[in-house]
Amino acid sequence: MNWSEEQVLALIAYREHNEHMQLLAAAHHWTELGQADTVCWGQGQEGEQVWRAGVDSASAQFACSCPDGSHPCVHSVALLLFWMRTPVHFPLAEPPEWMTWWQAERPADAARTGGRTRYTPIWVVQKALEHPDQPERLARQQHGAATLATWLQALLAEGLPFAQYLFSSIWENQIAHLFEHELPGLGRALRQIAVLRHQPGPQALDDLLAALGDLYLLTQAFQHPEPLSPAEREDVRLRAGIHLLARERVLATQPGVADTWRVLARHTQPEERFGPWYHRRTWLWGQRTGRYALWLESDWNPPPSSSGLQPRGQYTGPLHFYPSAYPLRATLDLAGWVRQQSGGEMVPPGISPWQLAEAYAAALQQQPWLTEWPVTLGPVVPVLTSPTEVQLYHPQEQCLVPLHGPAQEVWQLLATSAGAPLAVFGEWNGQALQPWAHWAVAASPTELSTP
Repeated sequence: MNWSEEQVLALIAYREHNEHMQLLAAAHHWTELGQADTVCWGQGQEGEQVWRAGVDSASAQFACSCPDGSHPCVHSVALLLFWMRTPVHFPLAEPPEWMTWWQAERPADAARTGGRTRYTPIWVVQKALEHPDQPERLARQQHGAATLATWLQALLAEGLPFAQYLFSSIWENQIAHLFEHELPGLGRALRQIAVLRHQPGPQALDDLLAALGDLYLLTQAFQHPEPLSPAEREDVRLRAGIHLLARERVLATQPGVADTWRVLARHTQPEERFGPWYHRRTWLWGQRTGRYALWLESDWNPPPSSSGLQPRGQYTGPLHFYPSAYPLRATLDLAGWVRQQSGGEMVPPGISPWQLAEAYAAALQQQPWLTEWPVTLGPVVPVLTSPTEVQLYHPQEQCLVPLHGPAQEVWQLLATSAGAPLAVFGEWNGQALQPWAHWAVAASPTELSTP
């Protein structure tokens, strides 16, 4: 395809982005430039942001390692514009390894789809949930896990900087491959790593290596489950996104845990790959047993706010936990549950950061594939540790607990507290807490009241 400068400029519609793109089409922003036939590539930098970009002008395909979700992004279009204006800056050379990966992994229909990855139809996912144990499906999943393990080995063999600046489209193609092989759990884990590689700071490469290592170990456990106990096998399958036990079988085969359950938090999020497909997560806590439980619901459309258990509601009934070395996920039959209309509000007692570390280590020892662990911290005081960062300060142990997650939830803690201690419930990932609910600390250290 023979490009004109007007055609290249038209690729970026917004005026501000177009002006930014033209500023980037200059020599001082680029290094490691090269060209071969209809392909050009280069590494760019603006401030502290570094990226790698490539363009195939013949098939109009663009790729970049930046986190920008637009296609094409300003970096790849700026590279094409720079190449057109001053080709002398692009010496003829063999494509580097990161360009070779892109050329090898582009799907056959990339020219038709503009480089965008394919999406798995929703009916495929629904069919997998209804018939999870078909031999051909299990064989396809094993093949998908083996392919991912091989891909991770090749990625790490090139080094962490290579993984850090690998084109985003290559990550997305591999993620799409996992969804096509009906391994949504592995696909979501790989997407989290693709986002993590853009994390700034001195710990960025260490975190990236740890995440890649965890995912590789998970693929090995999935392919070779023989040494694992039955409960551990269920954990591995669930982490990979395979639900071998349907809800009805759990209700029929797993004993119910009767208690009075408090709904601590509930939030709904869309599935990023399946269009109108939504997941609702409800966290509960049992007054007598002291157990946390996670109830998951999925549907084509957002579940109505009036359905299911209501936030801060208290109910009496049995929960049925899925088999696991550390059971957290549970299901229930709402027909057998009774809502408590009176009585004091019950909430879990808060623990200290040191107790959190000990309890989390014990949980990981039982179930190493935990991705989120429920905990209530308290009493803690939300404090501003930088102009943009809020952390939880524990006065007795004089230590800080980092937070992550939606900014609205984090800043709401600071506003609600106004310097007063709170108990905060959330999901701990081993490094930071994602807050989902909070209460003001009452006079008794084990009882809380709503603010």
